[in-house]
Amino acid sequence: MDGKRHYRVGHLPELVTAEHRHRRIARRFPDTLEAATKEAQHLVRSWLLNKNQPHLLSRWNDRLAQLPPKEAIYGNIIRRRVDEREYIATYPEFVTLLGMVADPAWRAIRAPRRWANLSQHRRTINAVYTEAEQRLNVPTLREKLRSHAFSNDALFRWTDSLGRSLMLVTTPDDYDALQDESHEN
Repeated sequence: MDGKRHYRVGHLPELVTAEHRHRRIARRFPDTLEAATKEAQHLVRSWLLNKNQPHLLSRWNDRLAQLPPKEAIYGNIIRRRVDEREYIATYPEFVTLLGMVADPAWRAIRAPRRWANLSQHRRTINAVYTEAEQRLNVPTLREKLRSHAFSNDALFRWTDSLGRSLMLVTTPDDYDALQDESHEN
């Protein structure tokens, strides 16, 4: 905020709940909190800007509609890049993802394993997506599964930071293995 105006969000209980969860996560995972905060912010911001997650976009648009109108554009271009309203609207999902990406158990699962094969990568990617979908309470985060857009998804890149799965995925059928049976078309 700019110090002159603070948005009132008491009418959005999910924001208050998220703030309490954020504090618990900070106490529980102090060693990974800084890196995880950057990663969770990147995930949410990427989904917001790319508009590839319709279930989340619907929630975020609903919250935005409940906030006061956007303030005048700042003269400083750096201030213009971050819309506080968008940050507020995406905050509950940010906190939800933060709880996952700060957890050392999930960080260990996604850590690159030197000798992992494609099958192991697929299981890891599927497990991370399944967990994130459950935590966020969305039917799927696997939009555009058979396209380059899926492999460019922020959660996919977080899960496979070295991009080794992409080297092994050569046909559209290879993407089928990245999809859990419960998410088949």
